[in-house]
Amino acid sequence: MPHAPSLFTFGCMSLGKDLNKINEDVRVARAAMDAGVWFHASPTYNRGFTYMILRMAFDESRRQVPPMIVKIRCGNPRLLRFEVEDALGRMKLERLDVAQLVFTETGGYRTVVEDFTTDGPIAAVCAALRSEEKVAQFCPQVDRESSAGFLPLTKKFDGYVLYLNPLERDVTDEMWTHLQQHSTPLWALRTVAGAVGEPSWIEKKRQESPTDSTLAKAIRLAEIAKQSGHEDWTDFCLHYAASVPNLKTTIGGTGKLEHLNHFLATTKSAKPLPAEVMAAIDVVRRG
Repeated sequence: MPHAPSLFTFGCMSLGKDLNKINEDVRVARAAMDAGVWFHASPTYNRGFTYMILRMAFDESRRQVPPMIVKIRCGNPRLLRFEVEDALGRMKLERLDVAQLVFTETGGYRTVVEDFTTDGPIAAVCAALRSEEKVAQFCPQVDRESSAGFLPLTKKFDGYVLYLNPLERDVTDEMWTHLQQHSTPLWALRTVAGAVGEPSWIEKKRQESPTDSTLAKAIRLAEIAKQSGHEDWTDFCLHYAASVPNLKTTIGGTGKLEHLNHFLATTKSAKPLPAEVMAAIDVVRRG
């Protein structure tokens, strides 16, 4: 196994968006490599050009290739194996550290739940890829709809991926309690929740959709952040991530060097929030 995951994982979804900015994108990826954080990518990002940027960056310094979390479509065995081996080949990786199992374009989560319940062919391919040392960990992405299906399967996976930040905890209460009771490893998506606590986001939303329920939550969360001594929303969100039991990492995406540096600098000082602040966040999120 590689070193433990960094609290912040560099989300690569913005890399390769503009092919006139290849050099800039490679520079951002190299900065994240220099920082020693984990990376998160998907074959679907920017029509596959995200993989291209990462391959270019990795080829510049193979000794710094980071541990990788990669989205893998897994709705049928052949696709699952192809996506893993395609990622390894295109980025010239020895293995994926986490395969984030997703169900888009293959009929939804139920097929995978039924397969793993009966130790079917999809589960068999996962076992084979693990034995071949092509994937270290398999972690499905769960949400409220799929919570009930995946709850009984916790021991069959290495953890779960979910939207998790001050605004979002995208599993049912029953699933959350189960995950905490079993100390299930969690991999969080959307570190800053789409920047909803930023003053610029709040002001724009006030002008465009003043009655939006998310706006009211964002305003209250920004107040909680300020009251707890966190004027900066990114800082607050990373302290939140550091507070969640069993959280392995939080995945935050950016294609801008200044934003990456902000994430990296803030991560170094992130510490758990007081229990009363976490409770206040939960009240707002449920509201």
